[in-house]
Amino acid sequence: MFMVYLRAVIMCSFNLMFIFPANGKKYGELNNAIMLMICKDTLPLNTVEKEGFQYLMKTAVPLYKLPSRQTITQMIDDKYDVLSLQFREKLLEVESICLTTDIWTDTHSTRSYMGLTGHFINESELLSINFGVSHLTEPHNADYLSQMLIKMTEKWGISSEKVAVVVTDNGANIVKAVTIAFGKQKHLWCFAHTLNLVAQKPFDEKGGIENTKQLLNIVKDITRYCKQNVNVADALRKAQNDVAVPLKLIQSVCTRWNSIYYQLVRFVKLSNLLAPILLNHPKAPPMLTASQLDGIRDLINILKPMEAVTKEICVEKFVTSSKIIPIVSCLLKTYSAMKTETDVGSATKNLILEELSKRFSTVEQVHVLATTTLLDPRFKKIHFSDRLACSRVINKINNMIVTSKQQLENNINHENPERNLEIQMKEAEESNIWEFHIHNKLVRNQLQSLQTESQGEGLQDELNHYLTQPVVDFETSDPITYWYHQRNSLYGSITPIANKYFCIVGTSVPCERLFSVAGNIASDERSRLDPERLDKLIFLKSLDLKYWEM
Repeated sequence: MFMVYLRAVIMCSFNLMFIFPANGKKYGELNNAIMLMICKDTLPLNTVEKEGFQYLMKTAVPLYKLPSRQTITQMIDDKYDVLSLQFREKLLEVESICLTTDIWTDTHSTRSYMGLTGHFINESELLSINFGVSHLTEPHNADYLSQMLIKMTEKWGISSEKVAVVVTDNGANIVKAVTIAFGKQKHLWCFAHTLNLVAQKPFDEKGGIENTKQLLNIVKDITRYCKQNVNVADALRKAQNDVAVPLKLIQSVCTRWNSIYYQLVRFVKLSNLLAPILLNHPKAPPMLTASQLDGIRDLINILKPMEAVTKEICVEKFVTSSKIIPIVSCLLKTYSAMKTETDVGSATKNLILEELSKRFSTVEQVHVLATTTLLDPRFKKIHFSDRLACSRVINKINNMIVTSKQQLENNINHENPERNLEIQMKEAEESNIWEFHIHNKLVRNQLQSLQTESQGEGLQDELNHYLTQPVVDFETSDPITYWYHQRNSLYGSITPIANKYFCIVGTSVPCERLFSVAGNIASDERSRLDPERLDKLIFLKSLDLKYWEM
């Protein structure tokens, strides 16, 4: 019996020796796992040479020989070549793609980069990918940026015809660069950046409200003092001895969205504990009076819808472009009906309402936003206040359907009908905000109006039928999934149009997230990282695990 056991142990040992040769399966799996760990967890390339990691691998897999830093670097380069090629082949099948782009400066190396992300629909799913960054070596004028943008899209085999829109912030140079590269009709401004300008307006040095700025400056002075004075910080922690993790005051940053809102919320929450602490420190800034605190509470209520909207619109895995017109509609109605308790609150609310009306007065006339909203079964026409803009986009969609049907029937030149549809579309183009109940009220109004609504003259049957049906439930429905399931139904001719537009994201936040990733990769430990390798690591980090296992 013992001999049988001994034979089994010996055979197992020999098997282990044979699965770890340089070309063995297990060896390849471990190499792939280490590459994934380095790329996904933004670890330095010399991780394989660190004593702790080497000890871990020796303990876990004694027969495995760790690759050197040079070897793992070459393996990552090879992995990039393979996966990027697979992704380029995948993009060949994509009919429409939305791009976001922006410019970022790495403070460690003082280098500037242009980032690029892509978003497209694969069956019933919205996919996003960080294509990477391109090192900028010349002044950031529009002509140079447009050349770099075209170079990056050509690298990935993305033709101009496939680009639905390019979303950027409001920088004049990047807006003009997109116009030069793809045409004016393919640029879309970032909704989140524009909304942030509205929220910041009452606090601006120029054009802001004096009393509002004064309240914020007092809160900032107190916050700064508490962060710089260790005794005050210690006293504030001791005053919260009944909580597991004591709260700290938050300092707002002008470039960080909603940071003023978060600062004011935290300040009010800690104000009762903070007041007696400041009294014990003669050099501390004076605490706010009761009436000033009421003004702060008013400001919090005013900024709360903005914070809810920002969280709603900055998601990446769901359709956001179709929400912009409904969100603007809900915000205008919310602020119009909002009650304030103080003069500073009233002035702030009125200024925000004025800015919303000024900056988004023509939002319903933006073709891509109007189309995505109308084709979103959760919204359709209920949030349109401009009847002419609504009628115009209905007619454009109707013309696309008619042209698509004619091309399918005639089979002109045996071309791909999706491709012909793209040409027609191009010609046609020459906390939770929903918690404020505006959307639900409009849905009820729509259900009542549908009973008396007549059919549109000249509309295709499927479009007319779609528009006269009630909107679907907002919480449980997704427009991409909805149209995927409708591809073989009465609405089959509308589905290709929906797929073109629902890949469009409403903000350039994905590119901002790309730069956050780039900042984590290009850390102090990687001060010698060259631009080409940074570009590769950004792409590899953005890939799902399923691609690494291919």
